Amino acid sequence: MQPLISILIPVYNGAPYIEQCLDSVISQSYQNIEILVSDNCSTDNTVDLIKSPKYTHVRLLVKDDNIGFQKNVHSLISTANGDYAIILCADDFWHSDDLLSSYVTNMNNDNIAFQFSSIKYLNEFNNSTYIDSPNYPSFLDGKNFFSGAMATGTPMLSCVLFNLKHAVDSQIFRENMDFSPDVVAWFKLSLLGNVIYNDGCFATYRWVSTNLTNSMTIEHKYDDEVLGHHIITNFAKDKLSQSEIDSWYVTRHNVINILYLVRIYKSYINDDVSKTKVFDSINFVRTKTPHNLKFYIFLLLIYFLLVFPPKLSKHIFELRK
Repeated sequence: MQPLISILIPVYNGAPYIEQCLDSVISQSYQNIEILVSDNCSTDNTVDLIKSPKYTHVRLLVKDDNIGFQKNVHSLISTANGDYAIILCADDFWHSDDLLSSYVTNMNNDNIAFQFSSIKYLNEFNNSTYIDSPNYPSFLDGKNFFSGAMATGTPMLSCVLFNLKHAVDSQIFRENMDFSPDVVAWFKLSLLGNVIYNDGCFATYRWVSTNLTNSMTIEHKYDDEVLGHHIITNFAKDKLSQSEIDSWYVTRHNVINILYLVRIYKSYINDDVSKTKVFDSINFVRTKTPHNLKFYIFLLLIYFLLVFPPKLSKHIFELRK
């Protein structure tokens, strides 16, 4: 029997994009799906568009109040009936009709926690596109992925099809945080099963001014990442040895601090913050021990780059958005 896949679409004021999003779902060649859309008290005509006769298969949930992105996603997960689920933000879309059929062929046992693929980014600020194709093997041991690629960098896991039972059991998207709740979710799920990387590129992620992360301060992002760090550490306690947790804790802690400095420095070279603010931020993260060699090397690089004026630094140190 073909597994049921729940397509979970959280939306708020998504009128400019929701039809393209829904059209890309209903055109999928794999048809054993349920489409759930949760409108987070939109003030535009999003709901009217979703109620169009061509979307009769869409189950629409309308919130009376805006409960935030995190709780909106969780309400979708709690409502879903599928064997697997995939979260599709309303301003994104799938550019391949074979996304789901390609994914289903790989979900061949209960020990697969989630599957992800390459992604095409559409930057509407400068109308540019690029494809992010990470160099992963097709099969990844979940715990190795947790302590390796997930811990040491910031992999953009996109178009993630996940085991719905695992998601409910691990209570993903239940944490009170705005920034990167999905990262916390994928960390948790990787401790509950193995991971599949599908090297196809099926989806487009749209980077627009209305993206939630664009409205957050750098400090807000940092605080949420630190909160997520502690949540994941507690979740891992009965799944990893103490030495494994300690190693992961230090590695990921330093990545979070480096990301904070990257964001501050990007603001500096864009003339959004002063050099004094950068130094204050450096002093702040230096108190957030423990640190490793990679952190101190990066710190020296920041000190070196601050010698140059912001415009010149922009050419020396190109930081990808």
